[in-house]
Amino acid sequence: KALRRFRMFAKLLGQFGSAAQRFRRDGGGAGEAERLQQIANDLAAAVKALGPLKLRGSVESEVA
Repeated sequence: KALRRFRMFAKLLGQFGSAAQRFRRDGGGAGEAERLQQIANDLAAAVKALGPLKLRGSVESEVA
């Protein structure tokens, strides 16, 4: 069920123009704190390298 939701959410993000690198599915247990920390650090670095998020259909212009 979680994998199906992940795929659906990834497809939804793609429709808004979000890069796939901003969203990742990875698992781990409570006993894998170092691994989870590395996953979070890797994802944060990848997102930072991509720069600001610019979605198609953004409401920024409507609000300003």
